[in-house]
Amino acid sequence: MCRDKHKREKNRAYVQQLRDRRQGYACSFHLARRRPVGSGWRDGTPAGPLSDGVVLLRLPHEGDSEAVWTYGQDPDIAETHWLPLFAPCSRAAATRLVQEFQHGWDGRFGLTLVITTPPACDLCGVVNLSIRAQGVGEIAYGVAPQHRRRGLATRAVSLVAAWAFAQVGLRRLEICVTAPGVHGVASHRVAEKAGFFDDGMCRSCVPATGVAYEDRLYALVAPGMPETGRPDAAPA
Repeated sequence: MCRDKHKREKNRAYVQQLRDRRQGYACSFHLARRRPVGSGWRDGTPAGPLSDGVVLLRLPHEGDSEAVWTYGQDPDIAETHWLPLFAPCSRAAATRLVQEFQHGWDGRFGLTLVITTPPACDLCGVVNLSIRAQGVGEIAYGVAPQHRRRGLATRAVSLVAAWAFAQVGLRRLEICVTAPGVHGVASHRVAEKAGFFDDGMCRSCVPATGVAYEDRLYALVAPGMPETGRPDAAPA
């Protein structure tokens, strides 16, 4: 009986963590639904780093675990969850997250690229691209607190969007903003500055909680596509 009670209390605590964690997201880290097919690009990843001269996006490597662990000790991670971690995190948890990022399209978050600011190569943020439906991708992003308010997230989103349209062949990209308050405002601005338009509200559900939320949806369509960019829309 005591064991069952402890298990129920542990489950309740886990569900509450999921709710708290979800409220902190600036934009959603949805699980990747599928790998792009028929696009002809090498291994589903950029042939090399993506850069605009200010930020450089590269694939994650095991050396990023130390930076992730360090960020996971900052109280900010518990409020914003710019990385999908519970805080404070262990070194093992940091290593597992980086390994998950390294799985790319076969992992839970889709393709993950690390945001860096040359000449430094240390992780200062991440950007994820997952596939929601045929021709439709979703971008999520997070930047470490000491690197915010420098436009890094906007630059990273713009780089990934341009690559996804040109090389992956996606027709529409979406950003689902879930965070309330100041963090939500910042994420709205990232989407808008990257050229995304407000496409209304979307409904999402937090796993294991049974709770649904109405979130703001932003979208960007490939050049030459109708405004919705949805697969069932006729070309202009």
